[in-house]
Amino acid sequence: MVCKYQLFVWYQRGIERVPDKYVLRRWCKNVKRVHPKVRIYYDKSSTSIEARRHDNMCNLFIEVGDLAEGSEEKYDMMMKWICELKRELMEASVLCESNVVSLGDDTGDA
Repeated sequence: MVCKYQLFVWYQRGIERVPDKYVLRRWCKNVKRVHPKVRIYYDKSSTSIEARRHDNMCNLFIEVGDLAEGSEEKYDMMMKWICELKRELMEASVLCESNVVSLGDDTGDA
């Protein structure tokens, strides 16, 4: 760790930048963090088919996001595609809900 005295000595010697060997990678602004991508499971509900589907989709979207983040053109292309996909999924969801047949007790008392 760099102490106050070291900073003072560098200042006195006209060193305006801290040498790279004293800067840890995790202190940099542009470091890629992987800890948000780590999944922690506390119960068995995470082993359901829905949870596995969700994890698979999230992992794939993370990979796609990593590919698209380096370029404005790729970012725009990905965002346009995701918005279109969201619209299509919402339309399909509404269509599926309107086609649901009620299986309730519809016996008449006549």
